[in-house]
Amino acid sequence: MKEILNNKKNTCCLLLTASLFLKISVSIAQTNTNHKESNEKGITILILGDNNIQNRSDPRSAYKNLMPIFNEADAIFMNLEGPFAKNWNPAVEEDIPHKNWSHSNEDQVLALVEAGVSAVGVANNVTYPYQALLKSLDVLKSNNIKTSGGGYNLEEAQKPVILERKHRKIGFIQYAATVYPTNHAATATTPGILPLYVHTAYQPPPQIDKPGQPPIVLTWLDEESKERLVKDIANLRKSVDILIASCHWGVSGTYEAVAYQKEIASLMVKNGADLVFGHGPHRLQEIELINGKPVFYSIGQGVFDDPWNSRNI
Repeated sequence: MKEILNNKKNTCCLLLTASLFLKISVSIAQTNTNHKESNEKGITILILGDNNIQNRSDPRSAYKNLMPIFNEADAIFMNLEGPFAKNWNPAVEEDIPHKNWSHSNEDQVLALVEAGVSAVGVANNVTYPYQALLKSLDVLKSNNIKTSGGGYNLEEAQKPVILERKHRKIGFIQYAATVYPTNHAATATTPGILPLYVHTAYQPPPQIDKPGQPPIVLTWLDEESKERLVKDIANLRKSVDILIASCHWGVSGTYEAVAYQKEIASLMVKNGADLVFGHGPHRLQEIELINGKPVFYSIGQGVFDDPWNSRNI
């Protein structure tokens, strides 16, 4: 798929999509002769979906088959669905008992270091509880990997990543709609991830005379979350040339986006996002253009050391 995205001084040209990564080439327009980058080649950005690095004796080799492509990139963003916080609480055997899930050892961060990852989104359902988030944030910071979507309070979790590449500013912000009710989402005074709250309702099917039919599922974004999302994206738009918005959402194992995913994507684009990419279903979902901007509802997995080994694309 190849589409042209117009964004003020830049032209973004989508080159390649795959279950492992999304490659974007951003060619710098020649109309502004005041910038010395006018003769430079474009900016290449790589985006990966769900990534989880676990139990590797040599974590530096995790992305070895992708390194020729990674080495060409000016920036690499991904969803880190697995904090580097194993045994954040020595008193519990599993880090997320209700998911039968253990987090990654701190040394596994070397996979991202070797790959040259610029920034990761930490807002997702596996970055839980907030104590594991904070431990992982320290590991990432000590390895010079920037983060979006989590922090010591909501204000910090809302801070985007802004990188400068070839005299252009790239903004990256990540949210999660997959939120546990306690010890997970950031508030004004407590740590956690950057949440978007979603309502779910179940409507009876039209033919109520036939027993056993599934209900119609309705989903919509909470009004307070909507206001915060619109403000975040609009403010970031003022500070960057390229804006990439990301969200952990959807239903695991499904190939179609549900209503609230499309609502969030539309809000992101209408308020300034140049590209929206999602993750969470661990599958490839549809791609569409909203006002000429690409939306990838789920780009599947990058490198995912799945403890269940059951998430094939």
